Amino acid sequence: MFENWFKESSAARAAIEAASTEEQRDIARKNRRALREEIDRACGDDITKRAFSDYCSARNNGNLFMDINSVLWSKEVPAFVESLRSHGVQMFTVSSTFGGAVELYWELEKAGCHMVGMREVFTASCVGDTDEHEKVPAVLFSLY
Repeated sequence: MFENWFKESSAARAAIEAASTEEQRDIARKNRRALREEIDRACGDDITKRAFSDYCSARNNGNLFMDINSVLWSKEVPAFVESLRSHGVQMFTVSSTFGGAVELYWELEKAGCHMVGMREVFTASCVGDTDEHEKVPAVLFSLY
């Protein structure tokens, strides 16, 4: 589900960029707002909204998998993992370097996720004045 929403959101953004007249841009913006509202309603709770936001950020940065690059509290993990499962996420990375990362990995394992290994992921930051995204190490997890 997240991947479909991401593709629809990307197509809506591309429609705005491709519009050649102000009227076309206004229509495309209206359609994008309607899609955002639909996705927001479908997400329902804040945990799912955050998961989808993380998913989109990672994909927009050029990553194959969703990346968690900010704090995910232990008490949020069960609901977060359930949201990922119910929305079709099978693999994700954690590149967050906050102090409780090891505890987070443990909570993810207890919630049924499995550490697969490590990989580099792209961040939102670019290298110098280029469009090339910086890379950071991340732990790869599987939900199955």
